Amino acid sequence: MKNCRSLSGVLEAANQVKNSAVEAENHVQHGACSKSLKSRANLLILAFLALFTAFVGCNKPNDDENDNPNGDILYEFGVEKGTITYKTTVWDENGKNETTNVVIFDKKGRQFLMTTHTTDGDVSNFAIIYDVDADKIFYLDTGVKVYSEEGYYAHYHNANHGDAVHLLYYLYIYDDEGNVSGASKEQRNIAGKQCNVFSWNYDGLSLAEYGGWKRISFWMQLGTPETNGYQGREAIFFSEEIPADAFSLEGYTKGN
Repeated sequence: MKNCRSLSGVLEAANQVKNSAVEAENHVQHGACSKSLKSRANLLILAFLALFTAFVGCNKPNDDENDNPNGDILYEFGVEKGTITYKTTVWDENGKNETTNVVIFDKKGRQFLMTTHTTDGDVSNFAIIYDVDADKIFYLDTGVKVYSEEGYYAHYHNANHGDAVHLLYYLYIYDDEGNVSGASKEQRNIAGKQCNVFSWNYDGLSLAEYGGWKRISFWMQLGTPETNGYQGREAIFFSEEIPADAFSLEGYTKGN
């Protein structure tokens, strides 16, 4: 079983993901770009799921391929590049809310583009590019073709140099063969891939499910579907191909 000595560092990284999302929203609203990423509620969902990722990371089997030498999580995907479409579903007192977002990555996630829109037609013009090797984060308004930027490690000021900590929300940190204490395991075909899904249950009720393939999260679920408080995210499309110009800023103007 993996030692928990690195959990505090992972929780710190998860908190940085939350802060990054909130700061990105504020940046878009008040900075160079004019559109908001999504509602504050969905940003809190992101943070909560990131914290869940950190929590279960403490229970994963020991696997040198999944860990850095210092025992911290290895922040990279298990394939070189890919395009993923996710659907996030949330149930609250007002019923069901759905959000979809597209992720495009290269260099095992060291170059990473995320776009967002909601299924009810409320389309966001916001996109964000993380480029770890260039030490840059780019915030894009795809509607008016304006962008702003900041340093990657200045933003994630507690990250170890070389860590792609923005991937925490999208990492599947279990190996393909291991088991997890206290969880049942099954295989499911999700977005065309055979994924291992771990489940935690109590008195017949699902508390959490967590699944993926090649270190990429394909499935997360917290709570019981169609009940208040339920939060889930599913990969509905995956390809190991990416657009040639996925990370290009051609046609964009740098804002103030």
